[in-house]
Amino acid sequence: MLTTDLVPGAPAWIELGTPDRARAAEFYGRVLGWEHRAGLFTCDGRTVAAHVPSGSGSWTVHFAGSPPARLTDPHGVEFGVWQAEGLDAVSTPGALTWLELHSPEPESSAAFYRSVLSWEIQVIPGAPGQFLRPAGTGPGRLFGAIVADSDAC
Repeated sequence: MLTTDLVPGAPAWIELGTPDRARAAEFYGRVLGWEHRAGLFTCDGRTVAAHVPSGSGSWTVHFAGSPPARLTDPHGVEFGVWQAEGLDAVSTPGALTWLELHSPEPESSAAFYRSVLSWEIQVIPGAPGQFLRPAGTGPGRLFGAIVADSDAC
């Protein structure tokens, strides 16, 4: 489960890069009840995401750690390392609750992220994918999974 306790390797921040802030604010306001002000999306007054001007129309996840950086994994997925304060709300309606990486090579992706972010990988018999948690935390801190990309298989 995601929490706002920012241990190293835990999801800390998400940002939406779009060319049209007003349109994104209207969409996420309608769908998730978010409000937008000063580059931040909030839900019930708590920060749930940020907006950055970008032509890509994509989400970027930042994980707690240092030094701050923007990185790209071996399969071209961009992510960040974040040293500042994190989101005010996660694991609640309208906020980030789960992350999933669809990879053409789940084993190599797991090895990469384990080496960069010290993730612990858990395999649950019968469940697809490899489940993720920050190093040194218990099974209740699973925050996502790496699964096979069905388009690449």
